[in-house]
Amino acid sequence: MASEAGERSVSRRDFLKKTGVLAAGVAAAGLVGCDDGNEEDKPIGGPSSNIDLENVTWDVSGDVVVVGGGGAGCSCALAAAEAGLTVILLESSAALGGCTALAVGSLTTPGSQMQRDKGITDSAEAYLEDAKRMIGESGVARSGEDWAIFEMQAAEGGKTIDWLVEHGVTFNGPFVYPGHTNDRMHMLTPNTSAWPGILQPQMEAAGVRIFFDTKGMELIVDDGRVVGVMAIDQITKQELYFRGARGVFIATASIDASYEMKIKAYADPDIAAGDASCAFNDGQGLRMCQKIGADLTGWDSPAGQSLRAQAPSVNVGVYGKQSWMPFGMITAGAIMVTKQGKRYASEDIGGQEM
Repeated sequence: MASEAGERSVSRRDFLKKTGVLAAGVAAAGLVGCDDGNEEDKPIGGPSSNIDLENVTWDVSGDVVVVGGGGAGCSCALAAAEAGLTVILLESSAALGGCTALAVGSLTTPGSQMQRDKGITDSAEAYLEDAKRMIGESGVARSGEDWAIFEMQAAEGGKTIDWLVEHGVTFNGPFVYPGHTNDRMHMLTPNTSAWPGILQPQMEAAGVRIFFDTKGMELIVDDGRVVGVMAIDQITKQELYFRGARGVFIATASIDASYEMKIKAYADPDIAAGDASCAFNDGQGLRMCQKIGADLTGWDSPAGQSLRAQAPSVNVGVYGKQSWMPFGMITAGAIMVTKQGKRYASEDIGGQEM
């Protein structure tokens, strides 16, 4: 099913317009930018792609190859197929979902139809003002160029919710979210594990070819442009070559199962040695981007451990008092333990240090 670039009328610009709803999700999944030339800043590096294109025989070809079958990857693949492109999706595990199927399930963002249906007037600007107030000036300064990710979520988050709802994914809300001046928290219903079962049949009906147990290992470059992916069949260990005539989307960013990358992010061997919530998320998507000179953003600023609870009329957080979170469990003497009752962190440190 090889598809040459000239065979379809959908241009790259048209494709991005039609799939612009995915921008926030894909950004969060770890799309990478250009190399800034500073090798010391690179947490994990490697040589450029060493695959000789002249010796490559493509096993499967399409317009777009999507690496990663989590929320961003599945949405990207479906939107691309609906835009008229032939799509290949590679997923290293035996099922779709990834980290997105394990998440809390809240999307706090402005501009959804659900807000408008409840008579809520909101804007990206108001959302960003709330974000600035909540994280403080120092937080905004630390975010640097990554503030563009906040701006993208503000602009595209509501459209993303609308797109998912149009495709049968159920949300409740919007609800109050602490610190925000508008009701913006949309909750996946009944939980985050439900959406793959809703999107997968639509992806298959739209012609997306899904390859399970297929792990992307290396990007293939032709004259400075990524044209495909070398992957490994996790069952047979066979190398497979997938061609994307229009491009390759990397929608796999978690380092949850990589001690090598976590030790650089956390700088604490005990934390880095913690069990992965998803054993397939070993950072390989980021590595193969770096191997061709990409620079990463945000991966080394992991969020601290957190809990979520709410007593009647009182917002309950983990740490101390703030204007929007009047009660903190840790400051009241709580400790955090595993399911086995083992204490695993010092409660008097917080946020990025935990």
